[in-house]
Amino acid sequence: MTAGYQENQSVQNSMGSIKISDDVVKVIAGMTLEGVLGVVRMNSSTTDHSNHKNLTRGIKAELSGNLVTINLQIWVEYGFNIPDVAFQIQTAVKKAVEEMTRLAVNAVNVTVEGVSIVKKT
Repeated sequence: MTAGYQENQSVQNSMGSIKISDDVVKVIAGMTLEGVLGVVRMNSSTTDHSNHKNLTRGIKAELSGNLVTINLQIWVEYGFNIPDVAFQIQTAVKKAVEEMTRLAVNAVNVTVEGVSIVKKT
């Protein structure tokens, strides 16, 4: 564990505490990626939502207090504008994570690792 990194985000209220794991943030980001046109995931089995390891492959989330930094590694479908796809990813992931968790997304870093001629199914 690095300094300032927390595996779970915890909020205390009058009823008790609420903890959000970094794995939850990764699943939200992975499911959000499914809806962005031009994204081709590194693995072909992303439609199996019962296996969150497939859904979160290439995704890292680092929680520090109520801030989260998300790092994504993706492939883009040939013919799509890479900066536009990356911006759509950043916008969609930030919105989804913030709405579902109330965490503040500090950054969504997108690394495009390749271009694929195979369309996602």
